Amino acid sequence: MITGFFHEWFLIFDERSDDMIKRENNKIKIEGMDVFELVEKYDTPLYCYSEKAISKQMKTIHSVMDSLREFHLGFALKANNNIHLINYMVKNGTWIDIVNKNEYLLAREGGTPPEKIVVNGNGKTKAFIREMIEEGVFSINIDSKEEYEVIREILREMDSPQGLPAFMLRVNPDVDPHTHPYISTGLKENKFGVQMDTARAILLSDNGLITGLHTHIGSNIYDIGAYQEAFETLLDLKKDFSRLNFINIGGGWGIDYEKNGKHIDLDAYTEHVLPILKQFDCPVMMEIGRFILGPSGVLLSKVLYKKVTEFKTFVVCDANMANMIRPALYNAYHHVKPLHVNSSDDEITADIVGGLCETGDRIAVNRDIEDVSTGDLLAILDTGAYGYSMASNYNAESRPAEILISDDECRLIRKRETVKDLLKKMKV
Repeated sequence: MITGFFHEWFLIFDERSDDMIKRENNKIKIEGMDVFELVEKYDTPLYCYSEKAISKQMKTIHSVMDSLREFHLGFALKANNNIHLINYMVKNGTWIDIVNKNEYLLAREGGTPPEKIVVNGNGKTKAFIREMIEEGVFSINIDSKEEYEVIREILREMDSPQGLPAFMLRVNPDVDPHTHPYISTGLKENKFGVQMDTARAILLSDNGLITGLHTHIGSNIYDIGAYQEAFETLLDLKKDFSRLNFINIGGGWGIDYEKNGKHIDLDAYTEHVLPILKQFDCPVMMEIGRFILGPSGVLLSKVLYKKVTEFKTFVVCDANMANMIRPALYNAYHHVKPLHVNSSDDEITADIVGGLCETGDRIAVNRDIEDVSTGDLLAILDTGAYGYSMASNYNAESRPAEILISDDECRLIRKRETVKDLLKKMKV
C-alpha cells in the first residue's frame, strides 16, 4: 500500500519538497543542477530527465505489484527510445517492450538481453517475426488470426526450431478505458488484438503453441473499473485453457498532468485489481511507459516574445509542436511553469505557442500563468514520455538535445540536431 506516495512530483519551488524542480538558495534547480547553467551549456529547447524520478516511479510500481506470485516490470520503448534511459532501466531490472526491428536494435544497444524483450504490435512482417524467433526474444504477442497463421508457416519452414519464444495471444476485451480515442486500444473498433470469440477459436484449434495471454486497453487511464473488467475477461479465458501460464497486462497508468490530484488511484488498484491478478496464479508482466518516464522528464523552453493583441495574449516560445506534439495531436494538457528566481504575483492569461506555421502549434491555450518577458525560461512538465519520441523535423526544425541528471551531475545523452544532420540524409 502506498497511500500518499504518488504525490505531485512538480510542486514547483516548495523548499520542503523532494520534487524534480525546486528553489535552493535563491537558485532554481532540476535535482542538483542549476537550470540557467544547464540552458547556458545546452541551449533550449532542452529535454531533461531525472534518474532519481525514474527510480521512484519504478519503485512505486513494484510496491504495488510485488505481492503477486511473480512480477516482471517492462518498459514500453515507444514512450522514449533513448538508449541511455533504456540502459538505466534495464540495469535496474526492467524488461523492454518493442514493436519493430529498429526498436529491437535500440533495446539491444541499451543493454537489453533478448530474453528480456517482448515483441508487440499489429504490423509485424514475416521476416521480422522469423528474426525475433531466431534472436531468442522472451515472447511474441500475436495480434491477429492472420498473424497466428504466418507464425505457424514460419515454424514449419524452420523445421522444428529449438528454444522458441513464448507465444501470447493479444485479446481485445472490448473495454472502454475512458481515455483519448487515439490512445484507446481495447475497444472492438480498435485495430489491436482479437475478439473473445476469435481468441477461443484460435486456442481450441491450437496444439499448444500459445502459452500466454496479453491485453492492453489504452494509455493514460484513471478508471480502475476498466482494468477490473478487462482482467476479469482475461481470467475467464485463462480458466478454460490450463496451458496458459503467463499473463501480460499491458500498462496505461494515468499520471497527474494537470497537477490537480487526478492520477490513477493506486490504493484502489491494489484493493480491486490485484485480487483479480492474483487469481491468474502465474507470472504477470506489465509493459508501461508513461508512468515511469512521463513525470521523470521536463522540457525547458525560452520565451521569444509576449505578443499582446486586442483579443488575446500569446507567449511565443522556442519549443513547438515539432519538439513536443502531444498538445497539438491529442489536445493534451501539460503544466507550464515560468522559472523565475523571484516569483511575482502578476499573472496573465495566454496561449503558449511555438513559432511553426500551424495554428495548432501550441503548448497551452487560455492558460493562467505568472507573467513573463522575452528571455524568460518555461518548464513544460511531464514530458519524459511521448515527448522526444514523437518529435519531428517539421519546418526543418532540429530536434532538441537530451540530458540525464543524476543528483548534482548531468550528461548529454542525445546531441541537438543540426541542419547538417538533415542535409546528410538528402545528399544521395
